[in-house]
Amino acid sequence: MKTWPPDYHHQIIDDLNTILVHVPKTAGGSMQSVLADYTSKRPVSGHTPSFEYRIICPDQWSTYFKFGFVRNPWDRMVSAFFHLQAVHPGLPFVAQYLVPYGNDFDAFVRTVIRNHRTAVY
Repeated sequence: MKTWPPDYHHQIIDDLNTILVHVPKTAGGSMQSVLADYTSKRPVSGHTPSFEYRIICPDQWSTYFKFGFVRNPWDRMVSAFFHLQAVHPGLPFVAQYLVPYGNDFDAFVRTVIRNHRTAVY
């Protein structure tokens, strides 16, 4: 079995020839829990983009089954808005763009999305 850099190996399931591309707020944590039954690797949370997998493990990327999930963008934004404030309020992005709006998602959308579009891409 290959040994991957610690930040990446948790979503490469060699036993199943599978790579999970975990998009934030799209059930990736649940999938990691399910896949943990099929590997001896310690599950670790993370959001490695597909382009990084292509760089760190090109052979596996070209041959393994790859999958991820997508979600309605509006639902994903609402979920991220509340999750980030609750779990990571000290992160600079969260402190600057989310915390000032508290639970007022509508005000966040009206102000930040309109005036700072690149902040949320």
